[in-house]
Amino acid sequence: MKNLLRALFVTLALLAVVAPSSAAAQVKIPAGNYELVPDANYAAGFDVSGIVVEFTESTMTAIQAGTVLVKSTTKMNGDVITLTDVEGQLTCPSPATYKVAISAKGVRFTPVEDPCAERSAVLAQVTLVKRG
Repeated sequence: MKNLLRALFVTLALLAVVAPSSAAAQVKIPAGNYELVPDANYAAGFDVSGIVVEFTESTMTAIQAGTVLVKSTTKMNGDVITLTDVEGQLTCPSPATYKVAISAKGVRFTPVEDPCAERSAVLAQVTLVKRG
């Protein structure tokens, strides 16, 4: 019995060492409409004026002048979002992952992996500011 308890304690101690001490907090982008506000040094070469981005529980849709530029399904894992484009003029064929940071100013995306350089360039240089 002592050996069994000792083995249990050793196992628990090892798990404490190899297990992460804290998982990344689950980030949730509040549903609603956002506008893209370019950074002062914005140089992506794509006009973001008038683009409205709508977030729901499972989608992100970018609309400009009534036209859907891109609609993506979204999946959050901690502070990382995976975007998979499903329709629109600017769809990319492969999923992309971004680290998400939410502050009082708005939502920022930092590219983790994105095979579409244009999307990555734009999202890395804008803040999504919630309307209303």
